[in-house]
Amino acid sequence: MLDRRSFLRQVATAILGGAVGPLLPRQARAQRLTKVKFALPWIPSGHMAFFFAAQQLGYWKKRGLEVQLDRGYGSGEVCKAVGLEQYDYGLPDVAVMITSAAKGLDLTSIAMVQHISPIALFSLKGRNIRTPKDLEGKTIGTSPQSVDFQLWPAFVEATKIDAAKVRFSFINPGVHIPALLDGRIDLLGSFYPTTAPVLWSQHVEFNVMLYAAYGLQMYSGAIITLRKRAREKPEECAALVQGAMEGLAYSYLNPEQTVEIFLDAVRTYQGAPTHKGIIRDGIGINAVLGLAKAAEEHGLGWTDPGSSTRMPSRAR
Repeated sequence: MLDRRSFLRQVATAILGGAVGPLLPRQARAQRLTKVKFALPWIPSGHMAFFFAAQQLGYWKKRGLEVQLDRGYGSGEVCKAVGLEQYDYGLPDVAVMITSAAKGLDLTSIAMVQHISPIALFSLKGRNIRTPKDLEGKTIGTSPQSVDFQLWPAFVEATKIDAAKVRFSFINPGVHIPALLDGRIDLLGSFYPTTAPVLWSQHVEFNVMLYAAYGLQMYSGAIITLRKRAREKPEECAALVQGAMEGLAYSYLNPEQTVEIFLDAVRTYQGAPTHKGIIRDGIGINAVLGLAKAAEEHGLGWTDPGSSTRMPSRAR
């Protein structure tokens, strides 16, 4: 059995070439595939394209896995789905995973994708909302499951704003951006790689407040599973992560090809972007968030063992 630190240390080296082979048991290379279910954090978008590269290019199949990729409904719901064994793996924000674990879900992170948090508040440039103090008296549109809302208490604590003066409007994710553009909300809480590319494609000028710019220096997207699964099926977990990291590396090195793979793979996902520029920008932003010094030194997927010190102390 692998303990968690040994598992993560091995996964950290699981990137292209011979490094992946020795970690896999021989039976993982057999023709019979193990089916697993993976919950994405939201409707597939460019920053998730590497998962579809891993799926379509056979990076999981050659490691003995058949991975079903399903859309999610926010980090909180992904954590519940994995914690209740409705899904085997998922990609929530790791801060929400830690909060969910504190509430009793037996979850653990097995690979880090984003070393910089992309949680952000977007506003139209003409509204002149530039600082946290400007949020007072304004309405933020979001979803209760969205990580920006889940970590709002930590943002309030970090910025010392009067939370009682900020209103929230829970709106359908499908109309988030239209609600911002037509003035129904003053700001939109979202992820930079999902929202910024859409606004750029429409030539919209906007201001953005990244949570990371106000003291919330933390990891973000992470592959998670049950501790029980990591303990009892370390080879499967390693294969899942290795395939995903090979797909991630492919997306970094081959963004244009990844766009085409994504477009072909997500035809059945209602609401997934079809604009190549939006997808390409999402892939590029994901690369910026993931290619941190730690990843360069230790390999894709690596997590600092002391990373809990980077997590916010307050969340919903």
